[in-house]
Amino acid sequence: MNLHRVFAKSSTVVLALLILLLFWFSSRETFSLWPLSSGSFSAGQDNGVPDDDVDDKNALHQDNRETDFQEENLEKETLLTVVIDPGHGGFDPGAVVEEVKEKEINLEVAVYLKDYLEEAQLEVVMTRTGDYDLLPHNYSKDYPDMNRLQVDMKYRIKAINEAEADLVVSLHANTYFSPGCRGAQTFYHAGSKDSNKMAVYIQEQFKEYLESSRTASPHGFSLLENSLAPAVLVEVGFMTNPEERELLQKPSYQKELACTIYRGIYNYLVSQGQEIPLVDLTP
Repeated sequence: MNLHRVFAKSSTVVLALLILLLFWFSSRETFSLWPLSSGSFSAGQDNGVPDDDVDDKNALHQDNRETDFQEENLEKETLLTVVIDPGHGGFDPGAVVEEVKEKEINLEVAVYLKDYLEEAQLEVVMTRTGDYDLLPHNYSKDYPDMNRLQVDMKYRIKAINEAEADLVVSLHANTYFSPGCRGAQTFYHAGSKDSNKMAVYIQEQFKEYLESSRTASPHGFSLLENSLAPAVLVEVGFMTNPEERELLQKPSYQKELACTIYRGIYNYLVSQGQEIPLVDLTP
């Protein structure tokens, strides 16, 4: 009977000690009933980053990604498109004076202008980038009542409007029976205020930098009348003027022409509330 009481008391003491040990271990931060896998975190483990901070940083990272995506899309949506049309090409040389072909001058100036506009973060579409025309195959069967020049112009205008341009610049070189005529000149569509404004801005730059005495003038060119976007036609100079013809063949002057046209386009866009960078305008 005495042994039974001793055993009972001993069991009670042992049970009490076990309860105390369990209570002591459970109060420690490093204790867990389940082992942690490598690289995992638990609320009781000190990993140097509170759970609230982890959630905040993940949320901030997601916000930054969304902001970057929105800004990228906004940039794409607001990117202005300029169509450059180097006049003539392919079967059509344009004016030819002393074996100098207008189509070649137009393309050279267009390439320089493209570089300036792209540097100003504008999207540029060119109706041609080499010596070719825009005639489709079997054009004579499809358009029996139109000559090659008319069909080429039809498809030139089609390419311009399909580009959904914000503005259009068509480049040409002038001729006249009098060799004394010279100077670059800009033409616009009389029914378009924006076409008129852009032509005036470009012509102002011709006067300031190339000493052209000519003025921006309205004209019924088919391209100007049928373009859905404000369009101007720039005659970069007179091929029938010996001095100007020599200049028009020089890359340095071609680049100066492109630079001057860019200045006019820049001023026009700024006047319309557009924010575009002003690039290095060293000719």
